[in-house]
Amino acid sequence: MADTDVKVNEIKSVPKSCHQLIKNAWSAALVSALITVALDVYFWIDGVRSGLVYLNLIYVFISCGLAYGIYRRSRICAVVMLLLFSLDKAYAPVVYNSGSIVFFVLFTLWFSAGVVGTFWYHSGAESQEVSTKKLTLWTVACATIAISIVAGVKFLSTDSPQKAWGDFHRQLDKEYAQGSLPVRLDYYTVLQSAEMADKTLIYTYAIENTNLATISDAQLETQSRSIFTRAYCRGNMVQKYGLIVQYVYTQGLSEKAYSYNKKDCFG
Repeated sequence: MADTDVKVNEIKSVPKSCHQLIKNAWSAALVSALITVALDVYFWIDGVRSGLVYLNLIYVFISCGLAYGIYRRSRICAVVMLLLFSLDKAYAPVVYNSGSIVFFVLFTLWFSAGVVGTFWYHSGAESQEVSTKKLTLWTVACATIAISIVAGVKFLSTDSPQKAWGDFHRQLDKEYAQGSLPVRLDYYTVLQSAEMADKTLIYTYAIENTNLATISDAQLETQSRSIFTRAYCRGNMVQKYGLIVQYVYTQGLSEKAYSYNKKDCFG
């Protein structure tokens, strides 16, 4: 029998739904990598240079390699991709909103489909032995386990609001004790103080060597939003615990203030 005949028989013996599940998984891995790259570019342009941006690139390369492995029907690659995605989301310092939950569930289902599809592909089961309903149930069961693990890790690794705010206040007190303020940021701007008022962190800047009235609101808003995004949008205090950050620019009796919260992180 020719090699082509063997391949034709193999394709006929494996359920078409298995091939579709595998395709969904490796396609999702590539899409996940592309989304990660797009977010990294966004943060890079916005001035974020944290180590997390570089770690995301490692995720991108691994995801692309695993996508090829899943395409080649590798069970190991399918399992590793599901675990990698789940762990990445379990330890990501963000709050899940309705949009991110839908994103997370969909990709978990697609990667779970890859696990189910590759294992059934190598099981030797004939088409008539594997129904689409059975494959769907196994996929949902696999995804449910993965989602439960992520939820459990999130629950165990999340500080209580009281502890989080206590740690945050202690960190601010430590910085005050070091006497690092006021500090000149550039020729025109001096950071005078950073104080808490309820759940609002207020940074007060003194403007020097120029007239505050001549600086446009658009310029100050862009500057303060960029500082906020770099410093707080990737952390838990804004995303999970509702920290509001206010930037106040003063000169004599003149004052301009801009406030930001988690809704401004991706606005």
